[in-house]
Amino acid sequence: MLDQQANTSTVAARDGAPSATDGVAHGFTPPILPKLPDGAPTWKRLATTLANPVAAFPEALFKEPVLVNEGSRLKNAYVCDPEILDEVLLKRAKDFAKTEINARVFRPALGEGLLSAEGEDWRWKRRLAAPTFAPTTLAKLAPAFVAPFDALAERWASMQPAGPEAGQTVDVSAAMIDATLDVIERVLFEDPSEMDQGLIARELETYLQPMSWVVVSVLMRWPRWAPYPGKRRQFKARDRMRAAVLDVVRRRRERLAAGEAPADLTSALIEARDPESGRPLSDDDMVDLLLTLVAAGHETTAHSMSWTLYCLAHQPELQDALAEEARAAEEGGPLGARSMNALPGAEAAVKETLRLYPVAPLMARTCLKDERFGDIDLPAGSMVSVPIYALHRHETLWERPNDFDITRFLGRKDPPRTVYMPFGAGPRVCIGARMAMMETTLGLAALLRRVRLEPCADTVFDPLHRVTLRPRDGLQLRVSPRH
Repeated sequence: MLDQQANTSTVAARDGAPSATDGVAHGFTPPILPKLPDGAPTWKRLATTLANPVAAFPEALFKEPVLVNEGSRLKNAYVCDPEILDEVLLKRAKDFAKTEINARVFRPALGEGLLSAEGEDWRWKRRLAAPTFAPTTLAKLAPAFVAPFDALAERWASMQPAGPEAGQTVDVSAAMIDATLDVIERVLFEDPSEMDQGLIARELETYLQPMSWVVVSVLMRWPRWAPYPGKRRQFKARDRMRAAVLDVVRRRRERLAAGEAPADLTSALIEARDPESGRPLSDDDMVDLLLTLVAAGHETTAHSMSWTLYCLAHQPELQDALAEEARAAEEGGPLGARSMNALPGAEAAVKETLRLYPVAPLMARTCLKDERFGDIDLPAGSMVSVPIYALHRHETLWERPNDFDITRFLGRKDPPRTVYMPFGAGPRVCIGARMAMMETTLGLAALLRRVRLEPCADTVFDPLHRVTLRPRDGLQLRVSPRH
């Protein structure tokens, strides 16, 4: 159980100096997704999984360490016990492979990329990609993280009020998608028009729409060829986006051969070699990696930004304090990597959002051999599901688990890796975690120093689980300039 004092102690910045949020009231309870009643029949669980998988988590999962579901054709243990998770994800990760769900969700579109490759194939690709996410590289990329949010804040601040109330209603979810796509374009390409990121994003969205059917097909052990609603449209979208990226890769190789290519990240990845084997990325490898960077690099950040703005819109005093913090951080120069130490409140707000709304609310592993945890036997082939959404709200691990309270992350270390895992844990932890935190923290600061956000009549809380946890039909908030 987490140290209760860690959730309630006095707010302090990481360097011991006073924080902009000192003296600010903390605590907001967003609406809570309904939980599936304990003992719900199998048909109800499957129907709920099809509609919104995160809503299919049984109520007991938020209280119990382990629940074993033997009602489907696949034995599935939901685990929220930190000690068991330490075994599965950290100490004995080699005994637990990625699941068939992971393969069917990611591999058709992202090939053998970092989200789906296994074994040595994954290891050499991760080694090759690692320098892209090193602190020194991210520091150089920081201006690209900030610029799209600066431009968005400028547009929002210049909008004229409509009607008797100050501010205009905007879909912040759509705006965050556009801004984070802009970030990826700037990071990957010197000339952002080289790849049609909008096309990739649209095809990716089409590809993800039937994912609940993919999950159910694995749970019911349907063969891979089995049809389901949206499958044909899904795979056509897959083919279009992979063809578009392959064309970009081939054209870039031609420019590199002619000595005419820009020295951007795409060129660096094409020219990179595995430090151990000297192996380069093939065309298919590059397509897998670029699509993974686009898919994981914009959508996850966009949704975490949207949920953060939603929570702060309901906490005006905290929002004002974070705006003050952002303006103070800017006094030393433009927002960038060096600003991170001056933005403890913004970073804590992002971390608390990722606790309540983890962008990947569920991950799973397959037992490669028979396992026994306490009195629970899991034969080889069983699935160990890690319901991150439930883990982050578990009643035995968190005080006031459903409250938004940034003091959990101010002036102290993060909770243990098997209690708080917004980017996963163990060897397969997200390679872009540091980049995501930097982009989201700096982007939040860039917005809050210029604009104020408030809920409005059109603000609807409706999280939908489609691989990531996203607002179902966008997220409307009222935006006005901050003076």
